[in-house]
Amino acid sequence: MPENRENKKEEKREAYKNQPFSFVKGGKHTDDGEIESHLEVEANMISLRKKKEIEKSLANFEDKAHFLRSSISLAKLATYCKTNIKYLSYYINKYKGVNFNHYINELRVNYLLEKLKEDPMLRRSKMSKLAKIGGFSSQNKFSTIFKEFTDMTPSAYIKKLNKEEEQGND
Repeated sequence: MPENRENKKEEKREAYKNQPFSFVKGGKHTDDGEIESHLEVEANMISLRKKKEIEKSLANFEDKAHFLRSSISLAKLATYCKTNIKYLSYYINKYKGVNFNHYINELRVNYLLEKLKEDPMLRRSKMSKLAKIGGFSSQNKFSTIFKEFTDMTPSAYIKKLNKEEEQGND
């Protein structure tokens, strides 16, 4: 019996020796011996049905402007989309082309840009009020993120809108 066990160990060692070795973290070998990266393997991570469900849920999330909630998180959005955070994060990265924080911030800034264009009265609001309307946790965070997306401070953008409106009325 011990001899049989030794034979099995030897067979495993031989089989292991014949396996190609990979230094690619998360990589796996394909049938032709090539190494497939972790990201390529994940390309098929989400089923088409799940992809469509997430897509539909995110469209609804955007239409209802739930991104304006300052408490929104990846976990809360995943619950809203009836999926897990891994699938949602993967979807946002792959199909939206950005990470979760960038996605939410972009939605918020675009929302405020539209509201400021449409509503001259809103332009008179304090920055802290605009930050709150946009779902930002603070006025500083709002100003920083707004400038990242527009290359202007919120104040400079509002001045620009007011100037354009004045010139349009001349």
